[in-house]
Amino acid sequence: SLPDPEKSKVTDLAISGEGFFILDNNGERIYSRDGAFGLDRDGYVTNANGNRLMAFGADASGNINGALGALHLSQANNPPSASTAVSIGANFVINGRDEAAVDRMIADFVAAGASLVKAATRAEWGGYSGYVADPDGHLWELAFNPYSPEWAAPDR
Repeated sequence: SLPDPEKSKVTDLAISGEGFFILDNNGERIYSRDGAFGLDRDGYVTNANGNRLMAFGADASGNINGALGALHLSQANNPPSASTAVSIGANFVINGRDEAAVDRMIADFVAAGASLVKAATRAEWGGYSGYVADPDGHLWELAFNPYSPEWAAPDR
């Protein structure tokens, strides 16, 4: 569900669907759907227990580098300024039944004109995913999540 706008902070987040936030608890990964976050004194996004929110890094062009790390918001030398434009990006995900299905979907996308962005690899949390960009430049993640088989595409 969405955060209550009367009680929310600008650092609060919400998840649509079946996902989880990944948090670092002193080297141990934990998963939560609670999106109440704040900033610690070092600028890391944390939950009420001080666990750091993890995120995938991206370069200045928005390309995901595949490294999962603690989300840090720099507060230095950032004077407030009015927004003049807003841009929203999205990562579209299609989940397959297994690793072979992910490989088939990537091949299908590429055959249909998509560009391979990152070949499918195993993630340290047990999943398997790769990225393609469709001809319009939209990024698609094709993934197998062994912990959520109900997400799998029915015909793949």
